[in-house]
Amino acid sequence: MDNKLLEGLWSVEFGVPSASTYGAGIIVFVNGGIYGGDMSYYYIGNYEVEQDKVIAHLSVKHHYGPKNNVLGQGIGEIDLDLEGVAHPDKFTVSNGKFMAVLTRRENLK
Repeated sequence: MDNKLLEGLWSVEFGVPSASTYGAGIIVFVNGGIYGGDMSYYYIGNYEVEQDKVIAHLSVKHHYGPKNNVLGQGIGEIDLDLEGVAHPDKFTVSNGKFMAVLTRRENLK
């Protein structure tokens, strides 16, 4: 699998399972870049696929409302490194504390 196979519009459900905190947003994978967001934060970063492993580096930045997210209160910006097994329709990435489940919604045209 290569980067092109993940290109598309994905919904993302994320959280910290040990704290029972969850959220949701939208992500676009295109040309090795990640772009997306939710009601309070936007996400920007990059990814690569090596064999079936996806490695993502993501900055999450506040843009609206209270600075509360699944990782805590008062967070204006945070960087995340996530890994998982890539799949063309649905897959999970995590870093041991934070996890996200991504579901493909549309292909890029």
